Amino acid sequence: MDYKNIKILAIDDNRDNLFTIKALIKETFPEASIEMATDGNEGLAMAYEQDPDVILLDILMPIIDGFEVCKQLKENDLSKDIPVIFITALKGDRDSKVKALEVGAEAFLAKPIDEIELIAQIRAMVKIKKNNIQKRTEKIELSLLVDEQTVQLKATNMAMLNLLEDLKAENEARKKSEEIQQLHSSRLEFAMYTANMAWWEMDILNGLVKFDNRKAEMLGYTPEKFNHYTDFTALLHPDDFEKCMNAMRNHLNGSVEKYEVDYRIKIKDGTYKWLLDIGTVNKRDAAGVPLYITGLVIDINDSKNAEDKIRQKDIEFQKLSKNMPDFIYQFTRRVDGTYHVPIATAGIKNVFGLNLEDVMNDFSPIAERIHPDDIANVFHKIENSANNLTAFLCEYRVQIPNKPIKWLLSKSTPEKLPDGSITWYGYVADITESKKVALKLLQLTQAIEQSPVSIFITDQKGNIEYVNQKFTKITGYDLEEIIGKNPRIIKSGNTSLKIYEQLWDSILDGKEWNGVLQNKKKNGEFFWESIKISSIKDKNGVITNFLAIKEDITERKIVDDKLKKIAWQQSHEVRGPLSSILGIISAMNFKITLEEKLELLGKLDEVSKKLDKAIHAIVNETIPSNI
Repeated sequence: MDYKNIKILAIDDNRDNLFTIKALIKETFPEASIEMATDGNEGLAMAYEQDPDVILLDILMPIIDGFEVCKQLKENDLSKDIPVIFITALKGDRDSKVKALEVGAEAFLAKPIDEIELIAQIRAMVKIKKNNIQKRTEKIELSLLVDEQTVQLKATNMAMLNLLEDLKAENEARKKSEEIQQLHSSRLEFAMYTANMAWWEMDILNGLVKFDNRKAEMLGYTPEKFNHYTDFTALLHPDDFEKCMNAMRNHLNGSVEKYEVDYRIKIKDGTYKWLLDIGTVNKRDAAGVPLYITGLVIDINDSKNAEDKIRQKDIEFQKLSKNMPDFIYQFTRRVDGTYHVPIATAGIKNVFGLNLEDVMNDFSPIAERIHPDDIANVFHKIENSANNLTAFLCEYRVQIPNKPIKWLLSKSTPEKLPDGSITWYGYVADITESKKVALKLLQLTQAIEQSPVSIFITDQKGNIEYVNQKFTKITGYDLEEIIGKNPRIIKSGNTSLKIYEQLWDSILDGKEWNGVLQNKKKNGEFFWESIKISSIKDKNGVITNFLAIKEDITERKIVDDKLKKIAWQQSHEVRGPLSSILGIISAMNFKITLEEKLELLGKLDEVSKKLDKAIHAIVNETIPSNI
């Protein structure tokens, strides 16, 4: 399916939310048209005028809330086929989800919006709208065709009944007055004209035919062209000739009560027209041998073309459905409470491992494949949908023998039928992979959110699109205060411009930058961070975002600076005694007297104590007292 030129309408009173949604959508659907409305009334007007493919709708809005907007959308013929996705910050609000489905929404997303789930829902909603429109269009076309055929058939049947009655009356009253004959003739002509039919009679023994001139007119010829039945059979379509001959033989030999056959016959312009012949033997000899057969020929070309159109539509629909891994269905609860699936596309084989024939009369084969832990919930939601005539929406697992468990999403709309039964029209989609992706995404999100390091992601221009909890905890900025801002908001102002230039040169070149920067918290407090920044690229190698992983090393930096200061201050305290010790040891190698050596040893002891004192002072300043 082509998602390039889809049209999306987002309705939210918070403009920041609208721009965030627009950014998420543009990432995956760059050619999509995204319109935004900041209140419900504006959104309704835009929906009626622009007919978007999907509507993203906030619940909590002034004037009229999202529930009322959705209700009005679904009640209006201009917008009832547009799928609606509710978006709300109330993640655990079960009542809101239920109410959203009751007013007709197709899906429900919680903030912060999961990008993958949003994309998947948009794709699904585009499919739903296309299927809704196609179903409604085909239903209208089929209804018109059926109505047309019904009118034609009723007219034909009525005309045939009137004609046969008139023919019988005319045969029985052949000797009646000319006035009555004329009346019958007029009625007959009118009935035949209305029903687009003509009468004919054939002398069976010699093949000569008599007929209403209208029969020749149906074919575009003058009556003089036809005298013998072979004049007609010569124009039959080659594929229909034997069928017509067999139908006549079967009636004449008594195998069937009447002669009835439809066939194609070539008309004057060279094309073929569909006709229906109905007739019966009306005269026999003493031995019962047929002598004459009388009947009607009816122009059924329009109804045949309508049937062909319906058949072709059905073939096209079946071809389309064969390429769908999921399937569309009609599911019915009979008056006695039993269920069956009278209609389903070929995808039922992919989803349940069953054919339509397996479930046309009994839902049990599907029920047996629903996971035992989910079956009660599925039937509970079916019954709730039936009792309240609200949309059925359910996620559940199925287990096909010898295959892995699959997750399915089923969505349908109920309709109460005149006999008291209830039928649903909807679709079933395999969401196993999206479930796996969602689980992995959840795990990844939790890992990032619970990470001991600070993480943020920016767009190509460096504007922040995401930060984790550690970032907000360290900097003191709330999520709403930081999203959309540039990281310079936390710059300390104490870092040289050259370092930032080197940083940008590296990441724009696709390389990773590592370094230590001093930044500033919301309250003005300075802190040090060890930072790694790298680029994020799409499948074509184009940079789309930047990822920064930062660790607060303020305490470590304080310790390092203290150690450096201590080392600087104490170095001379150590180097002095050490130089003296080295000098005394060197002097001991000279030729000196014993008194001189003893004097040097005394100085060595004095200097050693001084060195030991200096070392203890360094240790006391650098190692915590509790170690």
